Amino acid sequence: MDIESLRTFLEVVRTRHFGKAAEELCVTQSAVSARIRQLEQTLGAPLFTRQRNNIQLTPEGQQLRKHAETIVHVWIRARQETGMTAEFGRGLAVGAMWDLWETLLRDWLAALRRDMPDTALQVEAGTADLLIRKLVEGVIDLAVLFEPPRLPELELRELGHINLVLASTQRGQMLDQAFASGYIMVDWSQPLLMPTHAISRICRLPYCM
Repeated sequence: MDIESLRTFLEVVRTRHFGKAAEELCVTQSAVSARIRQLEQTLGAPLFTRQRNNIQLTPEGQQLRKHAETIVHVWIRARQETGMTAEFGRGLAVGAMWDLWETLLRDWLAALRRDMPDTALQVEAGTADLLIRKLVEGVIDLAVLFEPPRLPELELRELGHINLVLASTQRGQMLDQAFASGYIMVDWSQPLLMPTHAISRICRLPYCM
């Protein structure tokens, strides 16, 4: 089993089409089919159900998907770190939830680049579940989340708070007036019921700083 076969598998999963996957990978459709067949022969199980204009993952394909993502990401990171020039002394992979980029990550990463010029940064955004899985599996070193899990292999540190503001389309409304007419509740998560919402950073030891 090779990395290109796994990358091809993930591209077919994303596009749900052998031809489109071939275009994205800049190979022929027959090459895509051959790589998928090779994976299926190696694993001894079908990965897709193939019907006209309808390609779906089998249960075995669903199981392979999460492992393939981890293997490909780890391989990409290994290549990046191995290919570092003398300019960088180490690498740091950071993941954060989409909602935190504008409010926190952009300025923090700029400061990190300024304070640690010898560190090669790899950054990505994703959902909390995906980032936690990548953190535990060693694909990333740090994850910035609203609600981090309390796992023994992770170190948890609070970074700060985000103040929540009640907004209205009408000027000068009092709180009881805003709640009385046209109020829309957006339930982001249970801790948002508090006046402020904690932001935390979690990391695999010993990467916390």
